[in-house]
Amino acid sequence: INSSTANPTGVWDSNFKGVWHLGEASNTTRLDSTTNNNDLSDTTAVAKGTGKTGDAANFVPTDYLTISDVTQTGLDLSTQFTLEAWVNATSGATEQSIISKRDAIPQHSYDLLLNSAPRAILRISLDGTNDINLNSPTVLSTGTWYHVAATYDGAQTRLYLNGSFNTSQPQLGAVFNSTSVLNIGARSN
Repeated sequence: INSSTANPTGVWDSNFKGVWHLGEASNTTRLDSTTNNNDLSDTTAVAKGTGKTGDAANFVPTDYLTISDVTQTGLDLSTQFTLEAWVNATSGATEQSIISKRDAIPQHSYDLLLNSAPRAILRISLDGTNDINLNSPTVLSTGTWYHVAATYDGAQTRLYLNGSFNTSQPQLGAVFNSTSVLNIGARSN
């Protein structure tokens, strides 16, 4: 299959900037189900695995999928966004990015990740240099699937686990518009 079989205009409205199911085989492009065509390159041979609902990408600590800032459409987030993913932490040894648009300072933008505990963290930057972290108080069990979601409305950051509110903190301002690539996976950047 060379293109997504989803009906992007019938399922994903213009508010969705990227939707990836990640069920494709290793060394293949991961297709975006929205009309934005934010397809991800697989430069690290991310293996195919079993997900919560169907196939999934099986990331090891150095694996990631990526799209360049020049190629992407709508992934520069500002004052209103939601990031969400099904995750299954297999190790709490290192920080594991889920979805990230950040690189070396001063190109920090946003990062939804698991720390070594593992706990979910939403990390944003308003200036590209200084990070603001929203840390979940909940330690996740390794080997268990969790739906992790982070939201920002320009005034409050929030984390949700399995559809339930987890934590929040006030935060004002727009997220920095980084020229970094967007990565999905455990790349430490």
